[in-house]
Amino acid sequence: MVVYSPIAATYGSRIEQFVETESDFSKYHDKLNVKLRHLRHRCKIVTKDTRKYSAKEKYSKITSDDYDKKNKLFGALVLMHSERDLSFAEAIKLRIRQRGKPKGGEQKLLETRLKKAYKTSQNLLKITQNEGQWITRAQYLAYAKIVHAEYLIFGKKVKTKNNKLITKELALALAACAFLKDKQILPTDIIDYLNTRYEYTLTQYGEGITSAVDVHNFVSKIVEAERDTNDELASLLFKNGYITKLEDVEMEKGPVNNKIEWRAFNCKIKDNQIAQLINDVSVVQIKDIADYSSKLSKWEAILSKQHDRMARQVGDEMDVEGDENIDNEENEEILLAYIKFQTIFTSISRDASLFNKLWKQWEKLGSSMSSKLTKYKEIERIVKNLKSYLKEVTELPGIYSDDELIFQLELSMDYFQLYLNAGCLASLYQSKGKYRESLAIYVHSYQTLQGKLQVQKNTPLINLPEELLTEQALAKLDDMIKTGWKSVIALAEYEKELNTSYIVQKYQPTVIEKIDSISVKPSDVHLNNLFPLRPIVKPVGAKPTLFDLAFNYIEYEEDVNAKTKYNETVEKKNLDGEQNTPDDQPAKKRGFLGLFGR
Repeated sequence: MVVYSPIAATYGSRIEQFVETESDFSKYHDKLNVKLRHLRHRCKIVTKDTRKYSAKEKYSKITSDDYDKKNKLFGALVLMHSERDLSFAEAIKLRIRQRGKPKGGEQKLLETRLKKAYKTSQNLLKITQNEGQWITRAQYLAYAKIVHAEYLIFGKKVKTKNNKLITKELALALAACAFLKDKQILPTDIIDYLNTRYEYTLTQYGEGITSAVDVHNFVSKIVEAERDTNDELASLLFKNGYITKLEDVEMEKGPVNNKIEWRAFNCKIKDNQIAQLINDVSVVQIKDIADYSSKLSKWEAILSKQHDRMARQVGDEMDVEGDENIDNEENEEILLAYIKFQTIFTSISRDASLFNKLWKQWEKLGSSMSSKLTKYKEIERIVKNLKSYLKEVTELPGIYSDDELIFQLELSMDYFQLYLNAGCLASLYQSKGKYRESLAIYVHSYQTLQGKLQVQKNTPLINLPEELLTEQALAKLDDMIKTGWKSVIALAEYEKELNTSYIVQKYQPTVIEKIDSISVKPSDVHLNNLFPLRPIVKPVGAKPTLFDLAFNYIEYEEDVNAKTKYNETVEKKNLDGEQNTPDDQPAKKRGFLGLFGR
């Protein structure tokens, strides 16, 4: 039996589309609008007559009877409305986090969107209150609790946060999702995404939570405490077999390292929670590309924690002596740069893994040009992301002054770009029969790579995270370029000869044109060069009117003789002193713009 999954339709959709950047959220928002448009048509609540719209619109009048008796899609419709506002709020939060502070009316807009998402989620619970499938109902409840927690944390203006309510809502939602994962209803990647996203929030608003074991036990205790209350989600969980399990704290790992040694910098982690979180994320094993999203969420949570800590210390350190204050600030800035470095490099490692996966698919492609172009665009998008992330790393404090690391990061950018050019683009040109263009790409790629390797030959490569760039990888790229140009160089030379002979014949005079002016040699005679077949372009007057005007001044032989006889007659009459009558005078030529007669 197929069961509708609200969590998979929202957070699962985000994971599938890799919604992480602001542009990703924008695309996701557009797709949600398309879904909502289709759902409105399916539910037949489109109001075409917009005059006095508030009295005619049907969306706000959806009830539980519509959901129970007419169409279950009413629940999906309201869910997508809430998800649209929540995803918009996530994009604003991401923008604020990247900038470090809100700008303009962003904070107000964030609060408005979260409040709207919360109200929509509460309306969703009313509409689906009679849902008979407990799996779907439990996910509606879990989603509504997550939205409520987001609203309490970021959307509601209060002096002190309601920590107890925030942790209770999140704990119940996470427990429900983990229970559904155990029943193989929800996939593991969604649960890992939610855990890494909200476990840090539990450590922030809960008490005595410093490790993953503490988080698990804290969630179990809250769910157990809600057994006898009127909470519908807790009742559903226990009714369908949920069992609380507490883990032994002794299972916790060894002592936490609170020192960071990073390039030429050393710093101390003074917050135990941050130290524990860094220790947890450093031991995360990557088995699949989806694991990178989980690791990235952990690093982003640590980054948010460090930003909050530094913001709180700004006011507290005003009373500290100057030197001690400077040392403490420098320590926190080094730690912040280190966390940012690891966060960005997690994204780089994920995209590098995607690049390797797509490259293997490219090597297995057949001769279909359409499939090659599609795969090329996919690889090109990944390469652009990689170059963007690597450029972002070079701008971090402590990085832009490290010449060796900067050089290797730039070499990494060139590495992925050259792989795209020489491995894919040159191959596409070769498949289209453009051998000279293909050879030019190979030669340029080789020259670029050799120039970089010449600078790097006396300097060993730095061990970047996930072994992003190695000597073996550079040697493999070099061999690929050489192999590529060897396969196309002979064809390029042949193409050059063909094009050269064609150009000579194209501009060579034909045999007919040479007969009167140039001596014709036997070598000039070809069947395709006997007489001109192509039209010859010659200059013409820009304004034909000038020829009409000149027509008045053209003289013909008959006109010259007549004019001479006339002049002789006139001279003879003048000598005789006789006057010509008006009738004897010849007609004068009409002037400019007259009737052009002769």
